Amino acid sequence: VINTVHTGKRGRPSKAIDPTFLRHALDIRGPAHIAKVLKCSARHVRREALRHGLVEAGAPVFQTLHNADGSTSRLHTTQTAPVSTLSDAELDAVIADLLLSYPTMGHVMLVGDGFSRFVTGIRVHTNNRADTVLGLFLEAI
Repeated sequence: VINTVHTGKRGRPSKAIDPTFLRHALDIRGPAHIAKVLKCSARHVRREALRHGLVEAGAPVFQTLHNADGSTSRLHTTQTAPVSTLSDAELDAVIADLLLSYPTMGHVMLVGDGFSRFVTGIRVHTNNRADTVLGLFLEAI
């Protein structure tokens, strides 16, 4: 399935994936799963699929646009879905409402500190041994 190609040049030899196998494998699974089976990187599977014409290349991440006034600007395109559907103005309004309702809430409280306040157990032990703490957690769940 994978053939090592020695080119006679410096560096590691390239590894070519059989295009017939790759075509059928991509119909069933994605590059990450195929990479695990073939013991290579998902990026290598993607590159080989592009080289054999089995998949299409994506849009460039950055494009340089030439404006009418002679200046240039860079356009960033992404495949990732937006985190929120709120516009900047709507988000500013929501934050302003929160700060009006809770004037003592600071930036750290808005973002959150990452700690859960969920109580897992009420019992207290005088030691902090791993087996004691584990027993407490296992009783709580």
